[in-house]
Amino acid sequence: AEEKDISKRFFMLLHRFLKRKYKTVDVLFVSHHSTASEVSEEDFFYGKETGGTTVSTAIEKTNEILAARYPTNDWNIYCAQSSDGDNSGNDDTRLTHQMNNLLAIAQYFAYIEVYGSNLTPEMVMRTSSVWSAYEKLSEDHQNLSMRKVFGKEGIWPVFNDLFSKERNSK
Repeated sequence: AEEKDISKRFFMLLHRFLKRKYKTVDVLFVSHHSTASEVSEEDFFYGKETGGTTVSTAIEKTNEILAARYPTNDWNIYCAQSSDGDNSGNDDTRLTHQMNNLLAIAQYFAYIEVYGSNLTPEMVMRTSSVWSAYEKLSEDHQNLSMRKVFGKEGIWPVFNDLFSKERNSK
């Protein structure tokens, strides 16, 4: 509901940024619930699909697409993912494996975890399984950046932090 709206707004901002900044850019849209698939821009932003969440399926699908169409010696790979942090209980090992593969070829991977406007950073006491898995991966992968977004008003500051020139020149 609200978290999905926040995610879509974040990706609309990112999509607009990429299309304006780069003359040549391929943008892939991977959507997931219990399974993942590559979807059109329209389906990604306006689709109503909901369901259970198995996060590894999205990362696995991304790896498959990249291997088939984007050789790393010809392409710079940048990825962004948004999630409410929920993941199927037995998916963490598979997710970590798939993320290790993706992080090995990506120049940059931005992960945002979204929370509704009724939650503040102080109110979020739990650490999601996705956040925990990615936090461990970030110890060995400097190309993984993670941020939490609280409500629509949190989108721009996080976007700016993840994609600012100052951040990317470090």
